[in-house]
Amino acid sequence: MPWATFNYQSYKWDNEKATSDQKGKIYSLETILTPSLHFNIENDNSGNDGVKDQHNYKLVYVYPPNNNKPSLMDGALASVAFEKRNMKASLKDKVRRNNNLAVEIQGSVIFTSK
Repeated sequence: MPWATFNYQSYKWDNEKATSDQKGKIYSLETILTPSLHFNIENDNSGNDGVKDQHNYKLVYVYPPNNNKPSLMDGALASVAFEKRNMKASLKDKVRRNNNLAVEIQGSVIFTSK
């Protein structure tokens, strides 16, 4: 299925001052249905109590059509699992990054009386 890309990401942030560690898993599926229509699904399963899982669905219209990538219209399955191709044209393509920063805050309250 050269028209679909599956991504898996696992994360864990160790606590220093908070009450529990942050952890979870992110699954995403990016599909190219036609050269002009993409459908993406992302599921963020948090392993923390009290935090809801996030589900995102996107239907993207691309103009001008992206004809250099295979789509579902070319066929559901490819005859070759990994087709060799020249990567010179792909060197400046966007890469998948995640620059989420986690900030841990600690506070205190002091009561005095006279």
